[in-house]
Amino acid sequence: AGPGAGADAGAGLGQPSAADVELARKALDLLGGTYTDDHAVARRAEKKRAIVTANPDVLRHDLDTGSPEAQVAFWTSRINYLQEHLQQHPKDLHSRRGFLQVLADRQKMLTYLKRTDPERHQTLLAELGIRERQSLDTQRRHKKAGHKKKKKKSR
Repeated sequence: AGPGAGADAGAGLGQPSAADVELARKALDLLGGTYTDDHAVARRAEKKRAIVTANPDVLRHDLDTGSPEAQVAFWTSRINYLQEHLQQHPKDLHSRRGFLQVLADRQKMLTYLKRTDPERHQTLLAELGIRERQSLDTQRRHKKAGHKKKKKKSR
């Protein structure tokens, strides 16, 4: 079902339904995009529907775009896309910068969720298949234990 396949779409006019437009406007707000026209909005709504279809258990209701779980799910799909893109185009530094920004945004939201509701945080990580990031202290301990410098033997 493409854009305009909604219940209030015109008879063969290809116009997006009001629900598609509203859904896409919410998705655009979430992703930091801008509204250009109804067709662009409908295409965004279609992408959002694909994300929702992939992770329906994460969302609280059909038009959920604001809950931490929904935002992390959207960012995760964006991260997965950008990972594939950067593997094909390793010199694309602009996309790499965007990728790092999306990673940071997702990490901030996961940190917030862990602080406010650890149970929901663990459930979300399990459903989306995200590994939990180690704290800096843990990273330093592992690095220190595994990377001891060997002394050169003098003759």
